Amino acid sequence: MNDFIVWDSKNKKFPDVASVEFGVTFYKNLTAIWRKPYKDEAVNWISQRMQSKYTTIHNYIGKTDINGKKIYADCSIVEFDCKIWGTTIEKPKGYFEFNKDTLRYVICAFSNSGIRRIAFDNEYVKNLKIIDTIQEREARNVNTEKA
Repeated sequence: MNDFIVWDSKNKKFPDVASVEFGVTFYKNLTAIWRKPYKDEAVNWISQRMQSKYTTIHNYIGKTDINGKKIYADCSIVEFDCKIWGTTIEKPKGYFEFNKDTLRYVICAFSNSGIRRIAFDNEYVKNLKIIDTIQEREARNVNTEKA
């Protein structure tokens, strides 16, 4: 299963059609994405957005939070309990990204000195809870600045 969500930055939302199971077909440099079982209906909707500069796709990382919500890379902001170098840090916040060098997900934790990347390990990072998404937070901040 290829599970992901699509952010539509023009309309500032995650459309419902984009949050269901999809199939992916590769052809040369193009990727056709279709919603099961409505392949014909979804191909047009998704392909238009795939070609749009207003669309980003966020992959399900295979983990859920403590409430059973799916966590998506470069999207879901989580708070968690973390144990690093023998010290427990309670409730830091961050998001997941895929590290192409190590072929693993890492947590980009927010800190006073910027972003700190933490290797994701179930033994050291626990109690993940989704508190927001990067995209929705940015949309709220833009709307606040305009007011």
